[in-house]
Amino acid sequence: MIINNWYVACVADALTDKPLRVKMLAHAFVLFRDAAGYVHCLSDACCHRGASLSQGICVNSGIQCPQHGWEFNGAGKCTLIPTGSRTPTEPPRSPMSTFHAVVWMDHHNAHVLMFDREHVQAERIQSRNTHSHQGKHADIKSYFAEISHGLAGVHEVLLTGPGTARTEFRSWCDAHAKGCAHAIIDNVASDHPTDPQLVAMGRQYFLKFDKMANDPSQR
Repeated sequence: MIINNWYVACVADALTDKPLRVKMLAHAFVLFRDAAGYVHCLSDACCHRGASLSQGICVNSGIQCPQHGWEFNGAGKCTLIPTGSRTPTEPPRSPMSTFHAVVWMDHHNAHVLMFDREHVQAERIQSRNTHSHQGKHADIKSYFAEISHGLAGVHEVLLTGPGTARTEFRSWCDAHAKGCAHAIIDNVASDHPTDPQLVAMGRQYFLKFDKMANDPSQR
């Protein structure tokens, strides 16, 4: 993606009074109109728990997340948190991107840990078939498909774990889940870290990755 460049997202008539999800350059976005009819574009992932904003509704001059009702204006600033009826203050900016995931996986289980600056959301995915052939599950394709579905909307993914499952998953995504494949930025070996250790690994890695991405000398 080239920053500060123009990209066609949709035709004007396709955008009504409901949010619209579009995928461009391997990223998911939500388009919506405010009360004045102006069009806005945000990442289709709520910064709270990663829910799809395109499944929400347009309210006032912004958009409301369908999961917990957080509201965001056209600039992406959170303007309302319904719990306690309080208006949030702007959180301190971080060099990290908004939403990341680190996935520990082998041929039997996957630990998917999605996180932003303040929150962590964990999901465990297990292959439905406990029988294996040459160390690989017979239903590996459905297992990989479930993992890729769980990563929908995540911008940057780090794969880790023992063995070859993570490499096979990346190859499967190249062929069957292009959006997920583009989000995978690296594939590193690890043993059996705890979930907190995985999150710490991911935070440290993505912080370095984002700094490099923003360094003109690395382009």
